[in-house]
Amino acid sequence: MTNRYHRFALGQYNRAVAHLISRMNSNDPSVKNMALICCLLFVVFKLTRGRYDLAIVHLQNGVKLLGAEAQRPNYSSLYHTHPSLALERQIEPSFAAAIMHLDQQSAHFGVSKLHDGLALEMFADQAGHAPTIMDFQTIQDAWIVRDRIFIQFCMFGTLCESFSAVEISANYGVLSMEQRKQQVQLAGFAEALDRFEKASIRGRCLTARERRALAILRMHHAALSVTTDICLIKCGDTIRSISTGRFHNVVDQAQNITGRLMEIAPRSTHRRPTLLMETGTIAPLFFVIAKCDDAAVRQRALAVLESWPHREGLWDSQLAATLARQMISPEVH
Repeated sequence: MTNRYHRFALGQYNRAVAHLISRMNSNDPSVKNMALICCLLFVVFKLTRGRYDLAIVHLQNGVKLLGAEAQRPNYSSLYHTHPSLALERQIEPSFAAAIMHLDQQSAHFGVSKLHDGLALEMFADQAGHAPTIMDFQTIQDAWIVRDRIFIQFCMFGTLCESFSAVEISANYGVLSMEQRKQQVQLAGFAEALDRFEKASIRGRCLTARERRALAILRMHHAALSVTTDICLIKCGDTIRSISTGRFHNVVDQAQNITGRLMEIAPRSTHRRPTLLMETGTIAPLFFVIAKCDDAAVRQRALAVLESWPHREGLWDSQLAATLARQMISPEVH
């Protein structure tokens, strides 16, 4: 390691780990919050060093500190409450939400300790409708509901992805019922966003940052909706005929968000942020490339993905672009 800044950061990291270990048995009620801050910083440090394995270790240590493994969420409970709401009250909610959001991201890569894979039997006793989504009082309320939907999308989508067309046909009744519940939930989410935006405009209380957040939430809704609608379809021609325009719309929204982020770039550099901990544009663009069967849409999504090198938690735009190019290359040749 020849870079002196990197050496300094590594030295501080080692000191922090040693200090944290020495304090963990303390009776200080704030020690868990301090430990969670350290876990988040350690995750960031390891991610920027390219050590995904150690970043996941620190993330899973944070999950253990939350006591979240003892409160492992049942799939059906995700229709009603975010997992972080079941955690002990001494923990700062924002720290808990940050750790849980990173764990939710890790579920996409199969390394979450909280969100196991689904089985068809889990849907046997889950008849009924998705609950009505209440009005959002703040943008944070919308983020929490979005995260719940993300987790369910990841779990249910992974299950559907593992099935062949024959298996989906054989279990279509159960799968389509769950798909419909998620579609209703997504529609309710969009309506709640509309009500929140209208109320905020009337009250003239929507900041520029909240407008950007709202745009990101709408893009997430668009991406989740189209992917949920096609999750039981295995025919590429059918997917292309019913979803190409909607995938184009997701790319349009991501491109607009990417451009608008220049608004918050420092005047001295005119560069967009390179490190974010929230899910933004990377995952939706990657899923467009993975799920869309139209070459032009995939190329557009890749161009937007490559236009902004940055990280969103566990999602790295450059790594995602590399994987995306590998998916696209067969159709180019």
